[in-house]
Amino acid sequence: MTRHHEIVEAALAQITAGYVFPEKTAAIAAAIRRRLDEGAYRELDVQELCERVTDDLQNVCPDKHLRLLWAEEPQSMDEEPEVVARARFAQYARESNYGIRRVEQLDDNIGYLDLRVIAPADLAGPVIVAAMQLLAPTAALVIDLR
Repeated sequence: MTRHHEIVEAALAQITAGYVFPEKTAAIAAAIRRRLDEGAYRELDVQELCERVTDDLQNVCPDKHLRLLWAEEPQSMDEEPEVVARARFAQYARESNYGIRRVEQLDDNIGYLDLRVIAPADLAGPVIVAAMQLLAPTAALVIDLR
């Protein structure tokens, strides 16, 4: 089995075991294996392999979260302890201002909240309250969740 084959099969195993839409995993696996058998990934370096597999994954299942990424340092596939995961997310939330990208009062008294992550209330509560207090006097509110 080639290195590319091993990488693709490991990715498909992870998708099959843990993808949020399990009913789609058979079609995903079949399409990627078909491309593998056709030799679509044969002459690529690992970075290009990941990009091509990602394109093929998203052609079968248009989910921008579904992608194959390459890291030079080996990444553990084991689930980290919950306390570690929570601490990592708390740090990420803090560094990204708890998901609040922008708070603005637009023309015609329209409030605008650019919210990129919805963090748990125990982490983001005070920051969300502050943003909403700034927007309270507006006549209407646009919450951008892109």
